[in-house]
Amino acid sequence: MGKLYEFLKGLLTDENGTWSSKRFIAILISLSLIVMLFWSSICKGCIEPNEVIIDGLVVVCCVSLGVTSVDKFALFKQPKEKTTENE
Repeated sequence: MGKLYEFLKGLLTDENGTWSSKRFIAILISLSLIVMLFWSSICKGCIEPNEVIIDGLVVVCCVSLGVTSVDKFALFKQPKEKTTENE
């Protein structure tokens, strides 16, 4: 159980160890698309997924994962700390 927890934690955190909401959203959308498409293939005629909704969710998922990967390679400048000298 500990290894599963570490795997899920590593999946949802970035390289600094902080939680990534973009990854969480992308994984949540991916799982919902998988369940929806699987259910619609089993139950013929029960639910017909709208193509526009599926395309929109795929775009949001791809953008979320793309932004997450761009964050890894982007170089952000750290703000310089102001030093004040008390005389």
